[in-house]
Parts: sequence; C-alpha cells; structure tokens
Amino acid sequence: MMYRGVTFDLDGTLIDSLEDIADSLNAVLEKNGFPLHDYSAYAQFIGDGMSMLIRRALPVEQRAAERIEDLLVELRREYQVRYLDKTKPFPGMTETLRVLSERGMKFAVLSNKFDDMTQKIVGELFPDISFDALIGTSETMPRKPDPTGARRIIQRMSVQPGEVIYLGDSGVDMQVAVRVGMFPVGALWGYRSEAELTAQGARRLIHRAPELIDIVEEESEG
Repeated sequence: MMYRGVTFDLDGTLIDSLEDIADSLNAVLEKNGFPLHDYSAYAQFIGDGMSMLIRRALPVEQRAAERIEDLLVELRREYQVRYLDKTKPFPGMTETLRVLSERGMKFAVLSNKFDDMTQKIVGELFPDISFDALIGTSETMPRKPDPTGARRIIQRMSVQPGEVIYLGDSGVDMQVAVRVGMFPVGALWGYRSEAELTAQGARRLIHRAPELIDIVEEESEG
C-alpha cells in the first residue's frame, strides 16, 4: 500500500519548542514560589498536554486539581507572550515538507498543545505548507493517546489508515498510530528515547527529517 499522507506530532517532531515551553512554565513556577526545572527535565514533562506538564513540574504535595487549573490559566497567558521566542522548525523539516508536498502527499498535525496555539504556531512557522487538518486539544477534542483526533484526520484526508505515516517523538504518538492503524515512525531528534518509541510500537526510527522522504520512496518503488 502506497503512503498518501503524513500525520505529524508538533512539539518535538515538527518544531523544537521545549525552551519556550520551559521558560513559560518556569516563570509561572517562580511567580508562585515553586522550584524551577532545567530543560532536560522538561523533555520528560512534555508530551501529555499542559495540565500534565504542570502536574509533573509541581512538588508531589502541591498537585491539587484546583491549583493545577489556576496555574494553567497563568501558563497560557505566559506562553502567549513567548511562544516563538526560541521555537523553530527542526533542521530539514520545512524542506522535507516541500518535497513531499510536491509529490502529492497530504499533511496533518495532531498535538496535545491547545488547539488555538497549534493552529497559530503551524500557520506562522509553515506558512507555505498546506495541511488537511490541524488538531490540538480542546473541550471537544481529547488529548492523545485518545484516537479521536487521528480518526478525524483520516476522514479529512479521505484515505485509509494504513496509507498514512504517523511521525512523532513520544510513546504516546506511537500508541495513537497503532490504535488507528497508521504506520508509526519515531523521530529520534525529539524529546524522548529510542527505547520508549520502540516499546510503544514504532516500526521505523529516523534520525533526520529528510529520512521521511526515503520511507515514502521505498514504498513507492516497492
């Protein structure tokens, strides 16, 4: 079966956004008198949505649901100010998207970032790339690994699940791909480990964005 589309995770896959996210939450933590964390810690915190990010960053005894909700409001406000201070596409990603687009591939993004920020960031960093769907979390869209967003993407692309590559950098991404029948590919330039990706179902692992083109070409030639 030839691949007709690619679904991308956002943070850690399409874009390197860790430092802006970390700086935003550290500003909130400092304001509220909580310990700060370095970037290496945030690489493990990121991936399951902003509420879980806050929960992981707080001391265990401070993780009451009400406090997390209050800090979430502050984090959204802080992140709106600095979301593109350091964030940029990973090396080779824009060029890879252009090559695949010229070959007729369809694109989508499925993120655990807030939906409004997902739309905004992709629009600003990839203004010349056409996406069939940009989906983040919202009141009506549950976060990954719930498969709802991935299934909606398949509908919008008008393809079969097996015709879509899912590229992500975390075990959560691989879980979604496996659940809906997409082809799971792990991005080793992201924030999680090769072991995590493999354990959660990655069938291929790539070190650089252009290797995604190789996977598409291999299938086409096969």
